Amino acid sequence: MDQNQNKKKAVRYPKATATAETSKKKHHKEIYKNEIGNILEKLEEQQIHSLSRTQFDLSGAYPYLFDALSYICTHRKDLVELADDPQSTHFRVTISYNELLDFALDTHKEQKLLLLQNLINLAKNPQGKTIPISPTKSITTIPIIVSLFRELDTKLPPNEIKRLENLKNIENEIPIKGVQILFFKGLFYRLFENTEYGADWFPMPKAFQAKLVYTLKTQQNNPQLLRYKVKGYPVTYRRYFLYLNLHDNSIGEKLTLNSIDLWERINPREVECKNGKKYLKRWGKARTFLQKANTVLNIMAHKGLLDGAKTAPKGVWYEPPLKEYTVYLARKDFTELSELKDYSPNKDLPHYEEKKASTPEEL
Repeated sequence: MDQNQNKKKAVRYPKATATAETSKKKHHKEIYKNEIGNILEKLEEQQIHSLSRTQFDLSGAYPYLFDALSYICTHRKDLVELADDPQSTHFRVTISYNELLDFALDTHKEQKLLLLQNLINLAKNPQGKTIPISPTKSITTIPIIVSLFRELDTKLPPNEIKRLENLKNIENEIPIKGVQILFFKGLFYRLFENTEYGADWFPMPKAFQAKLVYTLKTQQNNPQLLRYKVKGYPVTYRRYFLYLNLHDNSIGEKLTLNSIDLWERINPREVECKNGKKYLKRWGKARTFLQKANTVLNIMAHKGLLDGAKTAPKGVWYEPPLKEYTVYLARKDFTELSELKDYSPNKDLPHYEEKKASTPEEL
């Protein structure tokens, strides 16, 4: 892929959004005080209230839409309304359904049903969230508000139009022609301030979620992945990719990660606390999943599905009990990337396997 095509396939992904996706309740206080506090301080006082209990969790709530909105805020700023309205807490974009399919899915239109179900659910059941902005204040809002515009095809025979008009579930029968999305400014406003690369955003492939889901589905019988007998939800792989990018400073060939912090961000159920100290519940399972996650990203890079990203895993290193985990990184040009290499002194340890009698638990 040439450089111009690469630019079209890359988006600027806001660090505030990535941080929200990889954060749990206990992380939000300081994150949002720093990341989006500036814009929220401009809001009217009645929109802000004392924080009693944090209810904000964006993990996995809007992956397709976040990818689409990042593309729009990168390449189609002309579509974004309310950017200059200081009284508005949300940006607004109104586009055709086909445009949304392109921005969110790129060439992976086989996932159209997943996206459609997500849109209908958000339009019917808006998800209110409480976003903390300081130790004592927060804002309650709906981060993503979706409206769907439907229209009957007038070229249909009259009897078919009449049948559709009489249906009780008419909204599922009439095709969607357009979509309007209001999205919370605090998560995206940095993309409108011409900030430098690395400060407030990092490059990501267009339609990353769609490409990730495609890879997990089409590569499930790949021998590189079959050796790892653990399952994971797409959102867990997504959080891991976002976590890598949030911690990568774009220099050097490796990135050393604190395993406890990593797992608290991507799946906190794998962390337990004993006598005031935190441990991984099953370090062997954690190790196996991270091996698989890095292999998935390595395969995506090798197949051109990470084009536009700044980095991809090419190797790993760790020691029991996995207090730290080192990832060796390839930079930008992934054309010569080989299979993921394990440089660990314990690389020959058998990988974790679920007991045959149990149902594999997804991470």
